[in-house]
Amino acid sequence: MWSAVRNWGKLAGLFLALAPAMAGCIACDSEVTYGDKGPAVGRSTLRQVKPGRTTKQWVLATLGEPTSQDTIPDGQEILRYEYVKRTKSDFAMVPPPLAFENEREQHTRVVFEIRDGVVVDYWKEY
Repeated sequence: MWSAVRNWGKLAGLFLALAPAMAGCIACDSEVTYGDKGPAVGRSTLRQVKPGRTTKQWVLATLGEPTSQDTIPDGQEILRYEYVKRTKSDFAMVPPPLAFENEREQHTRVVFEIRDGVVVDYWKEY
């Protein structure tokens, strides 16, 4: 019986000695920023746009001045809102010692076609 207790004691001692080496640590971080070019146009905002009913004034009041604006010969206006979304992600893990860093840029343009002061069409380009 005492030999079984001694074996358990050795096993427990071995486990306690190795526990710090088996324990791990994981760290993650993610940061999202937007460039200074224009406002980010979200899905919830675009869902409010109704072609044939939404006015140019509403678009300007909601999104501000466009990044660029053109008037074509038939009188139709094109408003473009461009922005850049930057995502930076970091990941680290021990053991084994691993570290990753990922940076990504997504360029987006939202275009509104305006005729007679009313949105006739709009789309998002990536």
